[in-house]
Amino acid sequence: MAVYRVDSGRSWGVCCCATIANGLVHSVVLSFGVILPVLIKEFGISKEQTALVGALAYGVGCFTGLLAARLCDRFGLQRTHIFGTLTCAVALLSSSWATSNAILYFTYSVLFGLGMSSVFMPCFLAVAKYFRRHRCSAVGMVTAGPAAGVLVMGPSLQALVNAVGWRHAYRILSVVFVLSCALSWPFREEAPDNETHDAMVHDKEGKNREQPANRKCRPDFTVCRIPAFTIGLFSMCFAGIGHFSPPIHLVRISMTSTKTFKLSVVR
Repeated sequence: MAVYRVDSGRSWGVCCCATIANGLVHSVVLSFGVILPVLIKEFGISKEQTALVGALAYGVGCFTGLLAARLCDRFGLQRTHIFGTLTCAVALLSSSWATSNAILYFTYSVLFGLGMSSVFMPCFLAVAKYFRRHRCSAVGMVTAGPAAGVLVMGPSLQALVNAVGWRHAYRILSVVFVLSCALSWPFREEAPDNETHDAMVHDKEGKNREQPANRKCRPDFTVCRIPAFTIGLFSMCFAGIGHFSPPIHLVRISMTSTKTFKLSVVR
């Protein structure tokens, strides 16, 4: 098995791939507002029912994070990431043939949400694995991926919808996700070199930490005892209620007064 060193040039390559992958999957779900008016017109249903498709996709993606983390422990980062990208591709491809909003609840909301968590979870775990000294900077780069991705995806998706329609646009995106499997190449299983292994095994006093063998992976809720973590967790939950709602409806509300392509840039 090959070895790796933390905070190396290879580590920054991992960070770049993780940033692109995280930005791609988040930008698609955050650009759902571009598709919203088209779905309302085609299926003839209320805006609330249509908006629920995009909202559930993001919600499922977040709630299945624990499952994605378990898959990473069981099958490794690379296999989990490939599973996630292929799941997203299948979700978009099957959604392009949807004939009703009810079908989208499964093909897009559930299936894409599951794939989403299986894509971004290996990205953050890979950064934690390959960085120690520059870990905060690397995590910041990966976290900024969705912000940069949506700036590109919004106008691009609007241009595709105007040119070929939303169904073909989703089929094109499914091909993009299949090609993005290549971004998982740096996540392959490797063992740390001696220097990295020593830094991981020894604590600050230089004493060896106990490393239980074959211990089953179970949810660890002891972090909830840390006040800063608990406050941050609930703050993010409450902030998320209103943070992602305006972008979903922004394009639909303003279509009557502004060109949709310009709105996708604002989005």
